[in-house]
Amino acid sequence: MGEKIKDITVLKLHDMDVAIELNDGSASTREYKTIHVQSERFRLQLKESQYLQIAAAVSVAAKKIMQYKEIKDE
Repeated sequence: MGEKIKDITVLKLHDMDVAIELNDGSASTREYKTIHVQSERFRLQLKESQYLQIAAAVSVAAKKIMQYKEIKDE
């Protein structure tokens, strides 16, 4: 497991704080960077490319639901 480079953000999800961290990848797996999404209840480790795919999908979904519900972007 690599070392933490920096905290990206902390999100509030229901009553949980969810931290997103950027980490150096493991030399044994030859990953360049990994992203940890974690709280007191769970920890998810993603390759940087996987995280970016998920982030893009969530962003598109948010825009679509806002259009569908006719919510103005703030």
